[in-house]
Amino acid sequence: MKQAYCLFAILIAGMMFGTVDFSSDVEAQSTGPRLAFIEIDRVLEEATAFKAKRDEMIDAKTKAQDLLDTRRDDLLKQIQELEDKKELMKESEYYKQRTELEKQLLELRALKQEKERNLANLIAETLGPLRDDLQAAIEDIAKEEGVGFVFKKENLAYGAAQFDITQKVIDRLNRGN
Repeated sequence: MKQAYCLFAILIAGMMFGTVDFSSDVEAQSTGPRLAFIEIDRVLEEATAFKAKRDEMIDAKTKAQDLLDTRRDDLLKQIQELEDKKELMKESEYYKQRTELEKQLLELRALKQEKERNLANLIAETLGPLRDDLQAAIEDIAKEEGVGFVFKKENLAYGAAQFDITQKVIDRLNRGN
């Protein structure tokens, strides 16, 4: 009993003189780290640097696809014309021309795969620095606002608007800081 009384007296004295502080522990537990979220798709749509690069990528893809489509259509037309003339041709000549057109189709498929690889490499080279800029902007804003964690909105079931830092990141990227 005496021990319990002594311990109680020490705790009371400690609280009175500030040597034991329970309030900060309780406060830290109740507040925890600050959280925020960001809409990556919106950043990609609205940040000037991303829009410009996205437009470049779309143009490159469109040009490549147009070239491939034109060549494919031309080859298919030639195959159809060959089929239409088949009855008027020697069998050996027909197969020779047919084989040549099929070879050209295979070359076109290989060209398509090469264009796709080139485009994927271009995208990776172009977006790498932009991705780094995005990450830096997110980290800077999080540090400035004392945010401990930033999540992608796409991974959240719910996020209150007050925790959305998307516009701040877009503004930071558009300023170039």
